[in-house]
Amino acid sequence: MNSRMKVAFGIYLFLLVGVCGWNVMFAMRSEFMPYHAIVVGMPWAAVPAQLQVLVLGLMKIAGSASVVVSLSILLILIFPFRQLAPWAIWGVPGLLAVFFAGSMIGIGFVAKHTTAELPWGMPIVGLALVAVAVLLSVGDKSRMTHPA
Repeated sequence: MNSRMKVAFGIYLFLLVGVCGWNVMFAMRSEFMPYHAIVVGMPWAAVPAQLQVLVLGLMKIAGSASVVVSLSILLILIFPFRQLAPWAIWGVPGLLAVFFAGSMIGIGFVAKHTTAELPWGMPIVGLALVAVAVLLSVGDKSRMTHPA
């Protein structure tokens, strides 16, 4: 990999570590996030016990599923992407873009129904960094003639 591809690789790695870390934290929480309290209009302690079980279960499912997706993309990044497989050069950013866009759709849905400060930063920065990495890797003409 030349320097452009190494920078793209680093951007993707940074994003995947961040997404994985955020979602491990999300899956391991013992109560919902502070912005969730604003959305539902009550603190965690006021949420009925059965609803707490459901909310925590859904958070664990969503967080764990996102960790699995992150680790799967990481495997693509570490092996086929570094070997400059064309499908991986498009696949890694495609999967990350779908992940971040999906996050934005969910956040947007909640935003229409609340005034809570929602975590827009991660998906917006994520999409912007994916775009930068795509421009670096797609603009790298040397990968087309020197696969290694």
